[in-house]
Amino acid sequence: MTQAVTTDGAERLRTLYAVMAGVPSTKVDMNNWRKTFSEDATLLHDCGTAACAVGWACAYPEFQSQGLKWTGSAPLLKADGVARYNWEAVTEFFGVDQDTAIHLFQTRDSGLEAKKGVLKRIRTLLWKSGVIADVRFLELKVFEDGLTE
Repeated sequence: MTQAVTTDGAERLRTLYAVMAGVPSTKVDMNNWRKTFSEDATLLHDCGTAACAVGWACAYPEFQSQGLKWTGSAPLLKADGVARYNWEAVTEFFGVDQDTAIHLFQTRDSGLEAKKGVLKRIRTLLWKSGVIADVRFLELKVFEDGLTE
């Protein structure tokens, strides 16, 4: 796995970290892009619907304006007149290779441990790539350790 991320990808991962930090743990399920392949509105407002970090990214308006969407069954990135689906969309949007994307986003856990896990993996990649300083790395770790919901 390469520990590299593009400049745009790093900024998007920083944003995704903040998005995921605000998602209730009960709505994080890393087993599927989205549970029941729900639409954005259902994901955002239905307390019984969960998604992985990529599923949540597809519902985030800032990312949608940059071309990342939800097709109803998978992520889609439309950029530069090209449509990319599934992992190709994820790797292109977040500026990482496929091994790194799978490491960040493909696990089989849910709830609080899934939320903490994805936050830790994003934080570690940003730190190892030189995007965040040691002090910020430690601040975010303390935040993650304090998560209880």
